[in-house]
Amino acid sequence: MSEQYEIELLKIPDAITIGYLESVINNIDSITDFSAAYLVKRFHISIDNEDISSEINEDDLYSLGTESLKVKKAAISYLKEAVEEILFPAVGYDIKNSSPPRIDKGMFIRINNESYIVAGGESRYSYPSNTYCRLKAIKLSSILDNTN
Repeated sequence: MSEQYEIELLKIPDAITIGYLESVINNIDSITDFSAAYLVKRFHISIDNEDISSEINEDDLYSLGTESLKVKKAAISYLKEAVEEILFPAVGYDIKNSSPPRIDKGMFIRINNESYIVAGGESRYSYPSNTYCRLKAIKLSSILDNTN
């Protein structure tokens, strides 16, 4: 019996700082509508409970539908939760010299003098773990690109 086990690796800096996280959050806030729609569809992110009433300005009413705004807000919320769950525990640790706290169903590792976060899960009968999905979403969204 073969099982399908998926593993995701995400390269990260050796030391994650608050400034680095600020850059990542700024990147999240500027994801494209296309990226947001892809993430919502790929990771089955619900848009039903998104309240956009305080975020709509007059230009939005003409350029975007309500659903598009909900999709973008849901994707941004999901990515921010992912960063909080996966990257926040590593703040203040020098990964090459010490082990940061474990994250739920994931871990920080070193391969060839590079730091990574790894998560996985069996996917044959169910969705992989939340940590795996969030790690994959961070990677697919490219929010770690062009950060300090």
